[in-house]
Amino acid sequence: MILRPKYFILLVSILTSLHLSAKDYYVSKDGNNDNSGTKDAPFKTIQKAANVMSSGDTCFIMEGVYREQVTVKNNNVTFQNYDGAHVTVSGADLITGWTAYKDGIYQADFDGAETEYSMLFAEGKHEQMARWPDNETSEMMELQNPKTGYARCNNKVGGGPTRDVTFFDDRLNSFPVNHWEGGIFRQAGPSIRNARMGIVASSNGTDLKVTPITDLWLTADGGNKPGSGNGFGFILHLNALDREGEWFEQDDKIYYMPRDGQDPNDLEIEAKNRRWAFVIRNQNNVTITGINIKAAALELKNASNCNVTKCSVKYLFPFLVRKGFGASYTELGGIFISGNNNTFKDCYVGHTWGNAFSIQDGNRNTVENCLIEDIGWIGLFTASVQNRGFETQIIRNTFGSNGRFHIRSDKKIDILNNDLFDCMKMGQDAGSIQITNGGRANYGKTFDMEGAQFAYNKIHDSSTIDWDGNKQFVLAFYLEGCSNYTVHHNLIYNIKTDIVPDGTFAYLGPRYTSVVNAHYYNNTIDNIDFYMRVWNRTEEAATFGNGSLTNVRFWNNLVDGTANDSNLGRPNLLMDISVMNEMKFNRAEVNGLFRNATRNNYQLKAGAAAIDQGRIIPGFSDDFEGAAPDLGCYEFGQPIWTAGSTTTEESFDKVITDPTLSIIDNEKKKLTFNIFPNPAKDQIFSTFGDTKTTVQIFSLTGKELVNITNYTANAPINLQNFSAGLYIIRVSNKTKTATANFIKN
Repeated sequence: MILRPKYFILLVSILTSLHLSAKDYYVSKDGNNDNSGTKDAPFKTIQKAANVMSSGDTCFIMEGVYREQVTVKNNNVTFQNYDGAHVTVSGADLITGWTAYKDGIYQADFDGAETEYSMLFAEGKHEQMARWPDNETSEMMELQNPKTGYARCNNKVGGGPTRDVTFFDDRLNSFPVNHWEGGIFRQAGPSIRNARMGIVASSNGTDLKVTPITDLWLTADGGNKPGSGNGFGFILHLNALDREGEWFEQDDKIYYMPRDGQDPNDLEIEAKNRRWAFVIRNQNNVTITGINIKAAALELKNASNCNVTKCSVKYLFPFLVRKGFGASYTELGGIFISGNNNTFKDCYVGHTWGNAFSIQDGNRNTVENCLIEDIGWIGLFTASVQNRGFETQIIRNTFGSNGRFHIRSDKKIDILNNDLFDCMKMGQDAGSIQITNGGRANYGKTFDMEGAQFAYNKIHDSSTIDWDGNKQFVLAFYLEGCSNYTVHHNLIYNIKTDIVPDGTFAYLGPRYTSVVNAHYYNNTIDNIDFYMRVWNRTEEAATFGNGSLTNVRFWNNLVDGTANDSNLGRPNLLMDISVMNEMKFNRAEVNGLFRNATRNNYQLKAGAAAIDQGRIIPGFSDDFEGAAPDLGCYEFGQPIWTAGSTTTEESFDKVITDPTLSIIDNEKKKLTFNIFPNPAKDQIFSTFGDTKTTVQIFSLTGKELVNITNYTANAPINLQNFSAGLYIIRVSNKTKTATANFIKN
């Protein structure tokens, strides 16, 4: 169509007027909501700007912490930090009016949060909810570390309204009868999927009677193994508040024991009070960039074409209780997405009891170049990405520690160029990437993945925990009963378990269904227990029919020769898998195949036996050097593909321009100390230390890396995990503090 001149002029006029009508609004902590919102007369709250913004407008936010939930009111608007300022939108509110409670504990009024429980921060540091045994660290998922707040215990199915629990820890005998009555008991294990929770009805030494919250504790829970057995547990209770830095909430009050006998009225103490930092409901084309979100998450409900870039989202969701154990898009918290074409890019997401992303529905939502770690402290079916959207794109992200899954999906999803490691820290029978045709209601139904691709990923270094002398089933790809997908050019290593060797590359099902067109091409797999596994279940075959495998291919893969294959049920469906141009290498061949496998460099060496040994697979291995494609994930002579995010958590921490002064609590009261050696290599020492001394080490961005209480003078401080560079060390006691810089070589 050709526009006539007068119509063209009209169109230009309309577009120009729209552009000229777009406004910039400014928000400052020193502003006033009665202002005009200009740079010289900014608003005080982001919500005030959101209320007056129209399509095309931008809200520039100046440095500071904004304790509010921002509800977006219009389409096509932008919220952005001003000129690189460090902006935080917090779901936590300041707690004031502290009064003495007892034994060094203080109390303040707190009417609760939008979620069932809260989180507490003192001087910006996440503090531990009071529990027995104490969690003396910031690590939330190391069940077998005696300092991280779990103890061995045994539960029984029993009968009646309560269940018997016995802890294997004589320290409990020092507490009076019913000391823990009314508290929350939580146990990880022995079920391979569930985490039991209940209310303590009574306690006597090491023995508890617990009224179950979780449904599957009431009976032997079928496929979850019997409901009794050994695991790891803890008790949440106000009576457990006995250590500096702990807190608890109860009966509209919050309790806290500050460190070093400090008065909490002199500290900045915050408690989580809101679920959302930004709420986007039925709005489109909203952009949020350069914002740090703390103690809250984002809700994108029926929202499309929204972009969240260069943001951090930390401490998303607090402790929670659930009756069931399965995947949830609402109960487990996280960034909630329903809608189409929404993108999260260049973000950091970490530290939560629940999910990181809960994508409930919509089409082609994207998570790209994000670092997602320390997710799923509750265990259960938590995931870094819980997906029910169609054609979701997961691209170039790094997925770190998780209580269970990295990615779990119920729809077609593409997972490309990601680095995934340290999943399954609190469970068994799952894996880094899990898609399944579901439970009994879906037996006999094929999960059609409609051409999904899982490619150019690194999946590595994951195991499971010891349930009463049993470790089993951690996988790179748990694709049960799934059809029409391709897994190609992935690097898999160190997926193993001890006690029961059960680390697996791929599990196919078929779970009473027909698995069709499942293709595994050009993967490199090292240091695993099992290569391919199938389970042709027969116990209900008369109802649902037998499973089958059709056009399932394992081609051009380079595989650890110690890995086994496994078939359960009859007939042996492994015989129906097409295996071609495969090489299983033994340990003696590793040095001749790879450049440096001990350092996880799996590029092929010149002259390696895997070169030119592959098949040409159109669209997957037809771009090759030499006479034929190589086996494995890297083609010799071509640049290697890369996986993982360039985003770091530190990039979102506030830069300290004068670190020597900025982190001093009271610069008028200083102590004298020396550190040596400087530069340091593996250790550093402080010449000052006594029973009230705390030593902290910070990065130049202000991130705390070391916190040692009751430091003894001249005791070594380990630096082996530190990168080379400049660091800040602070030494303090109840009245004095001092800092210095040092260099790690």
